[in-house]
Amino acid sequence: MGPERAKNYFTLTHKLFTSLPAGIGSKALDRSGSDSHPLSGMHHVRVPVSNPEAAAAWFADLLGYEKAFPFRSDGAVVGWAMQHNGGGPSLAVVEDPVRARALAGFPLFAFAVPDEETAHRLASGLDARGIPHGGVQPALVKVKLPFVAGPDGILLGFYVTDQAPGSRPAPQGIASFHLKERTPMDTTMTTVDAAGHTRLRNASLFLARLGLASLFIFSGLQKLTSLHGAAEWAASQGVPFAQQLMPMAAVFEIVAGLMLVTGWRARTAAGALAGWIIVLGPLFHQFWNAPPQLWQSSIDNFFHHLVMFGGMIYVAAFGPGGWTLATRKR
Repeated sequence: MGPERAKNYFTLTHKLFTSLPAGIGSKALDRSGSDSHPLSGMHHVRVPVSNPEAAAAWFADLLGYEKAFPFRSDGAVVGWAMQHNGGGPSLAVVEDPVRARALAGFPLFAFAVPDEETAHRLASGLDARGIPHGGVQPALVKVKLPFVAGPDGILLGFYVTDQAPGSRPAPQGIASFHLKERTPMDTTMTTVDAAGHTRLRNASLFLARLGLASLFIFSGLQKLTSLHGAAEWAASQGVPFAQQLMPMAAVFEIVAGLMLVTGWRARTAAGALAGWIIVLGPLFHQFWNAPPQLWQSSIDNFFHHLVMFGGMIYVAAFGPGGWTLATRKR
C-alpha cells in the first residue's frame, strides 16, 4: 500500500467511525457495560481468491491446512472450507477474482504463532518455496513475520503472541489487527518491497553456500587428481586404510559440495559436512602438538575449519534459502 492509498484508507476509516450514531463507539469499547458480549474467538476467515484449488494447495503446503468440504454453485466447486488441526482458524477460500485483485498488496489478516522459533521456521519454509515476505522482525509484542505474499498477492502475517501466565489466550490462532498511524516506511512496504527483500536475502544465501561449498569441491577434486599423494599424507597423520578411504572421501566432498551449491537436500549435506569437519579438523590440525615452525599454520588451519563448521551448522539449522534446485523445479 503506497502512502497515498494508506492516507485514503485511514481517512475513510476515520469517517466511518466518526459517522456512527452517538454512543455506539463508546459502548462498543466499554467492555464492562451491559452491551458487552463475550466472544470466544474467530470462527473463520473468508479469503477471496481467483483459483480456489491453487489457494487451498497453498495453505495446505505451507501451513498444513486440510480441506473440510467444498462450496458449490450450480454443481461446480467454487471454494473450500479448510481446517487446521494445530489450532489455526478455519478458512474459507472462495472464488472471487475481482475482490482478490482488489486486495492484492493489502495486509488482510495475521495468524498468531506460539513462539519466535515457529516464526523463523515459517520464514525458512517461505524461502524454500520462493515466497516473498518481510522477514522476522521486532513487533509491539515480541516478533512478527509480516508481508507474506499469499494467494493472488494478498498479504498475510504471523505474530508471536504474548502468552504470559494469567493472560488471556490468543483467539483461535488469529492475532489482533490494530489500525494505527504508520511511518512512511511502514506504509510503503508492499508486495514489491517484500519480493525485493526476499531476492536480496536469497542471493546472499546462495553466495554463502557457494563460498562454503567451494572448499570441499576443490579439495575433493585435488584428492581425485592425486590419490596416491593424498593417501600418503593421510596415512602419515595416522588415518587407517588411507589408500581405500581416500577415493570415497574425495567423492563425498564433491557430492556434498554440489548439494550445497544447488540447494538440493542442503540441510543434510551441511550436517554431514559439519560432522566431517569436527572429526577431521582436530585429527589433521593438531596445533597443540605442532613444532614451533609449523604452529602458526596449524592453528590457522584449525580455526579455518572451525569457521567452516559454524557455517555448516547455520545452513543445517536455517536452510539454504529460496534459490535452490527444488524451487526451480516448481
